[in-house]
Amino acid sequence: MGLLTSEGGESKESVDLLAVEWKTAKKLAGRELVALQALVMGLRDHFPEVFKKILKQSPEVKNYLPEDITGQIIKLRRIAVQNLAKVV
Repeated sequence: MGLLTSEGGESKESVDLLAVEWKTAKKLAGRELVALQALVMGLRDHFPEVFKKILKQSPEVKNYLPEDITGQIIKLRRIAVQNLAKVV
């Protein structure tokens, strides 16, 4: 079962965020890194229970919270939250 599912159960829209290989994420730079930071920030702010589950299984996720919050990260965070709301 994925961490994010429609209506709290198993569904075709289930998304397992832990499928992201954090070793690969460490190699991200530029736009990809900013997008990941925005996603993690959106999870933390709008889906705290899901964020806690992810942190328990992958504590390194907190390393992807941005140190400096820019307008670009805020915009991408909003987009990430909209997309996550469709599957949560």
